[in-house]
Amino acid sequence: MCLDCKFNVKNVMTEQLGSTMKRHLAAKKRMKLEVVGEGLLHTCKLCHCVLKIKIHVPYRHIRAFQRESTRQEIIIGKPSCWQI
Repeated sequence: MCLDCKFNVKNVMTEQLGSTMKRHLAAKKRMKLEVVGEGLLHTCKLCHCVLKIKIHVPYRHIRAFQRESTRQEIIIGKPSCWQI
């Protein structure tokens, strides 16, 4: 769903990952978590998350820790988003 989304945007600042994000990506690689077209996933303009990682996070975890303001941004911007 994120591949074709208009909110899947390149964000140079986010994609020049800090040490925490690099550790998450390394763990994802070790666990062999991959999807077809992953190279086209960037940053969600609505929730500001790195999609290569977020798509593998269980929904219940996202829902438990997502700010209500972020959830409202997603509802307004893309009500059909899988996070909703």
